[in-house]
Amino acid sequence: AIGRKINLILGETKSEVAKRTGRPIESIGEDEYDAVVIHGEELATMTDEDWDQIFHKPEVIFARTSPKNKLEIVNRAQSLGHIVGVTGDGVNDSPALKQSDLGIAMNISGSDVSKEAASMILLDDNFASITNGIEEGRLIFENLKKSIKYTVSHSVPEAIPQILYILVPFPVIIGALQIIAIDLGCDLLNALSYAWEPSESNESLMKLIPRNPVTMRSIMQLRERNERHAFEIDPETNKPYPKSTIKKIVDTIKGPFTRLFWQDITEKKYGDSLISGDLLLYGYIELGIIMTVGCFITWILVLRDRGLSLGLTRRMMKDGYFKDDSPTYNQDGKVFTQKHQIQYSREASTAYFLGVFFIQSFNLFVCKTRINLPFGRYMFKNKRTFLMLFLGAVVVMLISYVPPFNVVFVTSRYLKPIWWLVPLAFGVFLLAYCTVRILVLRRLKPIGMNPDITGLQMHPTICQQLKEQSVWQRIDAHFRNENYILILFISPSIHKASGTMSKNAKNSSEKDESQIIIDYLEKINRPVNATDIANSMQGTISKTNIQKILTSLADSGQIIGKQYGKQSIYCASQENIEIPSLDEAEEEEASIEELSNLISDLKAENSSLQSKFLRFRKNLKARVGGVKAWSQRRRIFYDIFGTITENFEGKPKDLAETLGIETDEDSNVDIRDF
Repeated sequence: AIGRKINLILGETKSEVAKRTGRPIESIGEDEYDAVVIHGEELATMTDEDWDQIFHKPEVIFARTSPKNKLEIVNRAQSLGHIVGVTGDGVNDSPALKQSDLGIAMNISGSDVSKEAASMILLDDNFASITNGIEEGRLIFENLKKSIKYTVSHSVPEAIPQILYILVPFPVIIGALQIIAIDLGCDLLNALSYAWEPSESNESLMKLIPRNPVTMRSIMQLRERNERHAFEIDPETNKPYPKSTIKKIVDTIKGPFTRLFWQDITEKKYGDSLISGDLLLYGYIELGIIMTVGCFITWILVLRDRGLSLGLTRRMMKDGYFKDDSPTYNQDGKVFTQKHQIQYSREASTAYFLGVFFIQSFNLFVCKTRINLPFGRYMFKNKRTFLMLFLGAVVVMLISYVPPFNVVFVTSRYLKPIWWLVPLAFGVFLLAYCTVRILVLRRLKPIGMNPDITGLQMHPTICQQLKEQSVWQRIDAHFRNENYILILFISPSIHKASGTMSKNAKNSSEKDESQIIIDYLEKINRPVNATDIANSMQGTISKTNIQKILTSLADSGQIIGKQYGKQSIYCASQENIEIPSLDEAEEEEASIEELSNLISDLKAENSSLQSKFLRFRKNLKARVGGVKAWSQRRRIFYDIFGTITENFEGKPKDLAETLGIETDEDSNVDIRDF
């Protein structure tokens, strides 16, 4: 009821569908409703299949949950690959806050224990701050990707000249110090400017689908990976066993020699990553080729302007020219002194160096866009782009034309500025190419966006009046997808103007901590000390409180406590624990073995069904193709026959009989019936 009252649920639950359609609730299928409300006491009886069905629903509310229930909810969601965020303000929320990927505690109304367990604290207790943080995180990821995309682009035009210098050979096309100047003096500044890059649009960033959405395929892949690494996972905590530093080093060295290592490496990855195949394709292949060709053409044209063809340059380099001690070249009516050889090769090298900078300057704007075209007002929003570009230009011009920098970096101040036009033209070509590229990718590989959520209206539940779009609407809009789960554990203290805890609430928190420790002792059912419990709780309850609670529980007789010197050992009271008999233990072992055999049979059956499904899909695809071809040929025939019979004086049917044409309708045949 509370979920419907404050509009946390937009869709229909199973009972509401049954009420609307007038059918029994048992007859409602899983695909007929999209909202579900689960009470805490129901969680104990739920199977793995039930959990899978619940987390596939777009709207889920867990009500009246205990700390143990909350922790199980988080673990179950994480086991499917979801990124789980938990908000809470009480001591009973602490285990879930600690276990979640992002625990969010309340600063004003939250308890100290919840703040210690959480990863983040909302200073103003305002849920809208969560979406602001998500938006900032997405923007940082996008800008990092843009910066990497820009940075890797200059690698190919810097590497190819070194290969040509060795294999062809050619004179030095671009020197080592010039490469360092590009990497550290120009591209580093330009890449840093992406840190201040705004979002391409106000809405597109938060509408993007998750980078790694949870699907049935990803769930199956995750479960297969967990099965392979089952020996490394602690079944109690569902986390890897702790390893020493030496053990980690040994496993890292042994890894490449194990089958498990290569299975993990060769496993196909889905979703988006910081360094994707598209990024590497653009940086190393597409832009790498364009930039290398543009700079190399500039280099050739500068040499030809000085009377050095590509073939002549290659022959002279083979004969030992273009060096500080090379003789004067005087063949075929061409004379190049040692001074001319050095000057002309340096002019061409300077042209190549400037070409890399000019084309990268255009690439700086191209890498800004992923959704929009590289034109428009957005390209000028980041003022620091132009500042970094100006500083880079100053560095390049100093190195190229101002002594003594041109001596140190082996450049020539005699290069004519007219040669700048060649790389500038390639920069304009790069803009045009990337525009076409974005348009083609929009059609072939469109960027997925989450749909708008309409109809969500809110009433204020806190003292201040909510404005325009409600907090719940913003949270729901950004978390209703298949990858992110935000679990809100709302306590009554949030709905009060005062954030202080009353004395009764404090006593209740201490009682919850006592129950947590009792449950833990009953679960492990072995002797432990306060340090062991504190390590297992992972900071959820402080060690001092644990010692006090253990002493109090032992004095009251709820647990067993023994003193061994200075060491105090505690264990659960055995009166409340049912100890199975030997026969029952043997029955359990037999049951486990039977279930193991059943699992093996089911896996074999599943493999067989998958093979049958693949054959069926293949046959279905062939049948669909055949029906499509039949429909196309049928339509062509009727078009041609209709054209022929337009000026025919008799009936079209008579002409068909005369020509011996039989149609499907005449034979009462439809290929779709086969």
